[in-house]
Amino acid sequence: MRFLQLATLLFVLVSCSAANAGIMFEFGQSDYIVAPGDTIEVELFLVQDDPIGDPVDLTIDGLFSVGVNVVFDVGAPSDPAVVLGKGSIIPDPVFDDQLLGEELFFDPGVSAGFIDSVNDIFSPVTGNRIRLGRLIFETGSTPGQVTTLSAQPFFPLQDFLIAGDSSFTSLDAFVTPGTATITVDATNSALIVPEASSLSSMMLVVGLAVARRRRKDGQ
Repeated sequence: MRFLQLATLLFVLVSCSAANAGIMFEFGQSDYIVAPGDTIEVELFLVQDDPIGDPVDLTIDGLFSVGVNVVFDVGAPSDPAVVLGKGSIIPDPVFDDQLLGEELFFDPGVSAGFIDSVNDIFSPVTGNRIRLGRLIFETGSTPGQVTTLSAQPFFPLQDFLIAGDSSFTSLDAFVTPGTATITVDATNSALIVPEASSLSSMMLVVGLAVARRRRKDGQ
């Protein structure tokens, strides 16, 4: 699976100049702010800002099949947000191929993605911002940690992102990768529990203050 990630990254670097910026992967937000140790649902979209120069117009031809891989060890923070398993990889219900079913891909600590298609070959999903699915991330417990996400096509020798036109045009080589970040909120950290020795000292101080107040009130 690591070979797949390296090959995909190499493909992205080589083909970025050829990719048309009119079609791109996009996350639901550019930056997700999450409390330490929380979960967050990250949505994935295929967006076409302007069909001029692109091989298809998604508002007319639509999308027949989707394949997207999200790498989340970019920059490798010490306490990253991660997808914990295939149960946290959820293609959108509109891609509900009942013949072959969905394919989920999970490389622990590195990436997660899926391949799926519509059930009816004559009913592709249309629009200039098509929701592909979502991933559920678990964040780390260290405030201030930033995990960078990169949504990319799968290995380019296979066609996974296919338009719904009469030619079933492959879009993998035309898609610009998308990026986003998950930031652990440094201002919304969980309450820090004192160590046992510190807690004992605090209780002693509070006890003395209460006793002094009682003596003062009794005078």
